[in-house]
Amino acid sequence: MKDDTILRLKEVHTHVNHHHILQGMNFEVISGRVTTLLGRNGAGKTSTLRTIMGVYKANSGEIEFDGEQIRGAESFEVARKGVGYVPESQAIFYHLTVEENMTLAMLKNDDSTKARCEKTLALFPDLKKYWRSKGGVLSGGQRQMLAIARAMVNDNKLLLIDEPSKGLAPILTEALIESFNELKKTETIILVEQNFHMATSCGDDYYIIDDGRVVHSGQIEDLKHNEKLKKNFLGIG
Repeated sequence: MKDDTILRLKEVHTHVNHHHILQGMNFEVISGRVTTLLGRNGAGKTSTLRTIMGVYKANSGEIEFDGEQIRGAESFEVARKGVGYVPESQAIFYHLTVEENMTLAMLKNDDSTKARCEKTLALFPDLKKYWRSKGGVLSGGQRQMLAIARAMVNDNKLLLIDEPSKGLAPILTEALIESFNELKKTETIILVEQNFHMATSCGDDYYIIDDGRVVHSGQIEDLKHNEKLKKNFLGIG
């Protein structure tokens, strides 16, 4: 693995029940960049994140994170190695306050964690405004910010973020893009995103997934102008 590659999947196959979901997944994530996974619904993007995180167990292949094989590791073990996960369902506690949600997410209660929490609140000021409010009163965009903030509060080396703009109004998506472009200055991210505008506004590198495998990859700037790829694999045209 290259010195600047923090994650590598090699020939990863994942079966869920009787379904062969990932069929030889191969890709690398470069430290300090946003790697975007694109593809139609059901292509295997979310399953890829769940496999990395250990929610789904890969049946074969290699998953190497920060120089260590993690295939077969439990989800909590992957998290402790420095992988933060924001599922598409947001997974916040609606009956707990923003403060309580953040506190529960903390793996440590030390000065560096508190400093990261303050940094996160500066990135998402709405969370500071609603610090004592329950998660259930937040808007969709604010709940998404809280879900991301919960992953950021720990000393993670990689963030997996699944469809953050799903269900959000365009104005909230634009606010999220602005926050992501600030976040990417200091974080390494794998972003699954159906919103092509957001994906191309935030991403650096891309992999197009179809039927559980990578069919094309490159830099996001090149994809913006490749009408054939967008039409054939993303349904954009």
